[in-house]
Amino acid sequence: MTRRSPTLAVWPTLAVWLRALRPLAHGNIAPPILLGQLLALEAGHALTLGAFVLAHAFGLLDHAFIVFANDLADHETDRDNLTHTPFSGGSRVVPEALESLEALRRAAIGAALALLLLTGLAALVLDRPLAPLFAVGAIALLWAYGHAPVRLAHRGGAELLQGLGVGAVLPLWGFYAQAGTLARFPWRALAPLVALHTIGNVITALPDTPSDRRANKRTWPVRVGERRAREHVLVGLALTLALLGLVVRTTLSPWLTLGVLTLPSLSLALSLRWLADGDAEHRSACLRFVLATAGALGLAQLAWCLGLFLRGSP
Repeated sequence: MTRRSPTLAVWPTLAVWLRALRPLAHGNIAPPILLGQLLALEAGHALTLGAFVLAHAFGLLDHAFIVFANDLADHETDRDNLTHTPFSGGSRVVPEALESLEALRRAAIGAALALLLLTGLAALVLDRPLAPLFAVGAIALLWAYGHAPVRLAHRGGAELLQGLGVGAVLPLWGFYAQAGTLARFPWRALAPLVALHTIGNVITALPDTPSDRRANKRTWPVRVGERRAREHVLVGLALTLALLGLVVRTTLSPWLTLGVLTLPSLSLALSLRWLADGDAEHRSACLRFVLATAGALGLAQLAWCLGLFLRGSP
């Protein structure tokens, strides 16, 4: 009998855990942290490698906790989900029996403890005394999102919770990790960011509507219907881009402001092609609508980052 190499046997396990980590989801985490750091640059603080590593190490651990804990919370709904996409419906490692709930639970706890340890060290060694509060806040918001006793993802209201967690906590963390203080943080910047990530929750819930409806999970598309939810996404993004323009024009030149708004506006306009037939059962059209609207959300943040960087460059 041929014995399998222990080295080769490791690779399937690594592949499963890479899938459980859902790398694409980091597109929600890294941009608001980077934006917070560039807002610190705009406020007169120097960008340093150590602060950059600290900020994004937090993001990676927070990301791991989010995806593991969400898979735990939604494993029953995910088993019934036939319309999942690479951006929604969980990692699928539990429904496809690739990993156990207990392993995910240990991984989620490990990520949370690592996040607390990182921020504790930042407080003690790097003179960031508020750092552990960011970790506690991120963990508490995620727990309230999907887990008992709050479970807003099931009861309704999770949209704003995600808006606050990603659109407020993360840019504030990026600024604080870079600057060591929240003094001179431009609080007006939080309005479009919270709005963008509140809408982002609705976008990623669209493909999961049939299974969420059967599970009595009161996401926005379940509550108002898929077509109306898509309309709300388009109107919400258009208004948020207008608000973003008002915010960035106070610090960026007219040309940079125009540049910040152009690409997300084009991506938003493209999504109109799938407004009518983007229900979850039409998986291709639904995915395209999600990609175009999520693209507008991501491009708005990245273009804002670029505008701040160009403004701050000599």
